[in-house]
Amino acid sequence: MPITRRITRFTKRVVNPLMLKVAGRGALVDLEHVGRRSEEVHHTPLMAFRRGEIVTVALTYGPEVEWLKNVRSAGGARMHMSGELLTLGPPRDLSVTEGLSRVPQPQRALLRWPVRCRDYVELPVVAAERPSRSGPGRLPPPWVIHTAWRVHRTLHRLSGGRFLWTPANKRGWGALRLTATGRRSGRERSVILGYLEDGPDLVTLAMNGWDEGHPAWWLNLEAHPDAFVRLASGRLRPVRARAAAGSERDRLWARWVAVDPQLEGYAARRSTRTPVVVLGPRLGSD
Repeated sequence: MPITRRITRFTKRVVNPLMLKVAGRGALVDLEHVGRRSEEVHHTPLMAFRRGEIVTVALTYGPEVEWLKNVRSAGGARMHMSGELLTLGPPRDLSVTEGLSRVPQPQRALLRWPVRCRDYVELPVVAAERPSRSGPGRLPPPWVIHTAWRVHRTLHRLSGGRFLWTPANKRGWGALRLTATGRRSGRERSVILGYLEDGPDLVTLAMNGWDEGHPAWWLNLEAHPDAFVRLASGRLRPVRARAAAGSERDRLWARWVAVDPQLEGYAARRSTRTPVVVLGPRLGSD
């Protein structure tokens, strides 16, 4: 029988973030899936079992879980499993007998009882790669990158806005605080971003921690391009956002690569092209 909703909420809020820190080892995997409405990338820890080119997942929370709806809508997902990054195709429902036959012992006995799981799906392995342990493509797990930026944002708030720097520092790029309007909530949303100066414009990358998909702040700007930035000087600057294209994008991307030559390797990890975002002065503002 599926696990109750109360336990599901607790697991999603408390247990899952902890499990993601160790996911990718053994039967515990990290499933990357794109939200069918938000278009944001989500990470869900799962127990999965691979046999040949098929991955089987026991739906201990029932067949109506959000991650499965997202995978069905997208036609596939990615999975970090036993040191490999798997690209998976669309899921197919399995009978209880067929599903249990794919699960090794002792997990099979646990799923039969006391969990009494009745729903299983299989996902075909379309491609598999083992990420390099060295070279420009190496990155910490996505949760580490996103957490680092959240810490940065907290330090900026606690320091009264002083925890920012200009492109003149040894990093070669500056940090700004962007405040945009949420595309669904309509509320102000702030994030700390790296930037370069290009005349009167500020140039940043919608890299999403080099994870798949676009970051929420860029999706917000696509819906509401008018925003505000605050630099190390403390001055609030009204801006309008746009994505650079063509030769302008090539030129600005080359400037970022000159600052960090590893960008090309990082970007190659994503199937999504990284938007180069230009934050220009908003006409008509003081």
